[in-house]
Amino acid sequence: VLVGLRKSHVDHHDFYSREEGFTNHSHGNSVAIPHYFFIPVTLISWAVASVIGHFLGSTLFVWCFVVTTMIHYIFFQYVHTSMHIPKGRWIERTKWFKKKMAEHVIHHRMDEDFEHPGNICVVCSWADRLFGTYFRRK
Repeated sequence: VLVGLRKSHVDHHDFYSREEGFTNHSHGNSVAIPHYFFIPVTLISWAVASVIGHFLGSTLFVWCFVVTTMIHYIFFQYVHTSMHIPKGRWIERTKWFKKKMAEHVIHHRMDEDFEHPGNICVVCSWADRLFGTYFRRK
């Protein structure tokens, strides 16, 4: 799964490279990560949540965790597609989106260094900040 996800990411960067431009409508209507990658993510999140939920004695925690993962995935796909294939969607006019777009442009302009990428989290940058992969515009 990780090898396939990495290949998908590299292909995505090849298509939306510096030379081709950050936005490109010839790719179709979606820049989504293939949906079959979501199946293992959901199963892993369910397994992790089940272990935590077992110790907490709460099945509600398990369901909240899995549903939150699914909502995040759907929102990520929408936002990421909006970044690369802009169509004047409502979200594209928000201040939050413009900030995330600037962060994502930096991600695509990082000299194609996939060993140490930055600004990986499209929707929420807290994980990038936590792992030291967050970069700001200068």
